[in-house]
Amino acid sequence: MNFQEAMLREQVLENKLAIMTKHLAGTKEFMEQNWKALIEEDRLLTRVDILERQLQASHKVIYPFRKTK
Repeated sequence: MNFQEAMLREQVLENKLAIMTKHLAGTKEFMEQNWKALIEEDRLLTRVDILERQLQASHKVIYPFRKTK
């Protein structure tokens, strides 16, 4: 292998490394966004659960003798 072949091979490897680094950064960003969405979904589901419990509790106060399903 001569010097020019070695330089060409090194350039090809550097290009591959740059592409892989770019893809890794994109994957990291995608995972961070998904993680944030998962946390937000969990927070909203918790809020819905709290509101449902409050509604049930207020319904019992308004209609204390009515049987619920």
